[in-house]
Amino acid sequence: MPSIQNVISRLPYEKNPYAPFQYETETIEELEALTGIGFPEDFRWYLSNVGWLDIRDRQGFILVADGDYLSALEFTAADNAVFAASNYRNFVKGREGDTLPGTSADYFPFAQIKGGNPYVTMRLLVALGDDDRGSIWAVHTIGHFDTHDTRPPVRLADDLSGFLAQLGAETELTQIADKNNDALFDRLLAAYQVDPPIEPTLAGNPVSLLNTFFEAPASFVFDGGRNVEFQYRCYAQGVANAEAFARKAEAFARPEKDPAGLFPRPLNRRDIRFREPEAFGFPLRFEKRDNGFRVLTVQSRVGDDHALSEVFLLHEDGGNWTLLRRHNAVIDEVRIKGVGTFAFDATYKWKLKKKMIPAWSERPAVWHVDGNEDALDAARIAFIKEVVDCSDFKAAFEVYVFQLYTKRRHHEFEAMTEDEKREWADSYPEITLPADIWRLLGKTLQIHIEENGRFHLRTDATWDPEHGLDIAVEDWRIRER
Repeated sequence: MPSIQNVISRLPYEKNPYAPFQYETETIEELEALTGIGFPEDFRWYLSNVGWLDIRDRQGFILVADGDYLSALEFTAADNAVFAASNYRNFVKGREGDTLPGTSADYFPFAQIKGGNPYVTMRLLVALGDDDRGSIWAVHTIGHFDTHDTRPPVRLADDLSGFLAQLGAETELTQIADKNNDALFDRLLAAYQVDPPIEPTLAGNPVSLLNTFFEAPASFVFDGGRNVEFQYRCYAQGVANAEAFARKAEAFARPEKDPAGLFPRPLNRRDIRFREPEAFGFPLRFEKRDNGFRVLTVQSRVGDDHALSEVFLLHEDGGNWTLLRRHNAVIDEVRIKGVGTFAFDATYKWKLKKKMIPAWSERPAVWHVDGNEDALDAARIAFIKEVVDCSDFKAAFEVYVFQLYTKRRHHEFEAMTEDEKREWADSYPEITLPADIWRLLGKTLQIHIEENGRFHLRTDATWDPEHGLDIAVEDWRIRER
C-alpha cells in the first residue's frame, strides 16, 4: 500500500481553509483514552495533518458494493474534532455496529460517505482492536427511531491509505457503477419475468384491460415487475438483488396506499373514450428499439359532468397487455361563484387557485378539498359555500381559541422561570377578549374540506411554534385534532 502522505498529495484538498482544521494532539490523546485503545499510526497522522479538510471538485468518490450492486458514494472530510467524542459514545450505545466483528467499542467512527440511487448514508469506521487493526469499514446509518434490522457492514480497505487510494472522480466512478447496475438489472428483470410471484391482470387489448380496471379496481393486479423497470429506467432507482426486486414488485402490484395518485381510487367514469395507444420512450434510453411500453389517453366525465383526461402507462408483450399505473390526470377547473376556481392535481387533489378570506376569518385561507376526481359534486360545493359564508362561526371560533390559549398560557407560561418568561413573553401576550386571538395566529389559514359537514383548519400559533393551531370542525362543533 502507498504511504498515506503519498496518497494525500494526489488528492485535491481544500486550499487556504478559513480556520484551523487539524486535530490537536491533546484531543487525539483524549479520544484514545475514551476508547481505551491507541489509534493506528496512519489514522493518527491523518487527524493531525489533514483533519476535517474538504476534498474539492467531487474527487472523493468510492465504489461500494451491496452484493452485485455498486454505489458511487462521496467522502468529503473527516468529522470535526468538536463532535468526535460524542460520535463515538453514540455509536457504542447504538445498533449500527451490531453486525461488525467484535464489539462496537473496537471501532472509531470518523466520517460518512453518501450518495447513490437509492440514496445511501454510511458511517466510516476504523478498526482499533488487534484483529484487523487499522482496517476501514462502512455501516449503514440508523436513525434514532429506526426499527429496521441492521444491514451487513462493508469492509472497504486494509488501512486508511488503502481507502484513500480508492477515491476518484464522481463522473468516472458513477459510469462504472451505472454500467454494472444496468447489466445487473437486466438479469434481475429477466429472471423475474420467467415466473413472477404475482401475475398481473392480462388482456388481449388495451381497451379491455382498462375497462376491467374501471369496473373492478379492487381485484385488479398491476404489473409490478414492469413498474420496477419503469422506476429504474426513468428515475435510476436501483435494485440490489432478486429479493429487493420482488419486494418492490409486490408493492406495485397491489398498492394499499396511493399518496401520489398513481393508482386511482374507484371512480364512476361516464362517456368513456379511448385514444389509440402510443409508444413511450424513456429519456436517454431505448431510443433505437421498441421497449413494449405504451401510453393510452382516456377521456371521460366524472362528478358533476367535469371533463377528466387520464394517461395510463401499459406494457405490451406478444399481444398480452398489462397496466402499470396512471401516468397523469388532468381535469377541467371548477369555478364556484362567490368562492373562486378549484384546480385538480392527481397527487394533491383539489385546491383553490387563489387565497380567499371566509366570512368568519380575519386571515386569508388556502383552500383544499380532500377526495378524488369526482369530489366536487353539488353537495360538496354547497358545503364549501357554507364554510365560506358562515359569519356566525366567527364568535364560536374566537371563543374556542381564546379558551384554548388562556388555558395553555396559564399552565405553560405561568410555570416558566422568570428568565423563560422574558424569553417567551412575545409568544404568550396577555389578551382579555376572544376577538384578540387574531394577534396570536399566523398570516394564512390552511382549510381542508374533508367531507360534507366536516373540515379541519391549521395555522401558525405563537404559543406553539412547532404544531400551531390544528382543529377539526364537524357540524360546526370544534375540537382539537
